[in-house]
Amino acid sequence: LGVYSSDMAYSATYNRNDKTQEYLNTIKELVKSLDLTGAIKSDMPEKIEASLDDKEASVSIITDLFYDTYSYMHKNNNTELSYLILAGTWVEGMYLVTNISDNTMENLEILKVIVKQETSLKKILELMDEFKSSEMTKDVYEALQAINTIYEIEEGTDALSMEQMLAISNEVAVLRASIVK
Repeated sequence: LGVYSSDMAYSATYNRNDKTQEYLNTIKELVKSLDLTGAIKSDMPEKIEASLDDKEASVSIITDLFYDTYSYMHKNNNTELSYLILAGTWVEGMYLVTNISDNTMENLEILKVIVKQETSLKKILELMDEFKSSEMTKDVYEALQAINTIYEIEEGTDALSMEQMLAISNEVAVLRASIVK
């Protein structure tokens, strides 16, 4: 759900209405299969469809959808699943950033974004820590922990090496593939 929410926001940002609609349909199916229909206001899909030609409105509605779902899960003692969705959102964001173009690793601004994601990764791991042995979250937690280890900067340096950047990109792609399979 986190992966597809990120993809829907990305496609809405770039006015890819056909893709936004496709992701919305996938999200509806996932929400039903996860028994989270109470998390989404009944008029939310129609609001998204009606706002497809207004990028700012679409992104705002999609952001509200994410927060409403996250809040609903916490209120209904489904914290573990909410953390998995949050992790999926982070993974997809990283996947999009690391695969935005063929020369991603040559773009200093994109590299800075990748470096800054270490902070949010650490926060996600901190949130998921109490569930790290759970059957539901164990694999994702371990994969995120492996990415976190790659982020560790070598002593005496203040930046990530290109080798680390490529390893992070590769591990994110592997984790994403396991999530969307």
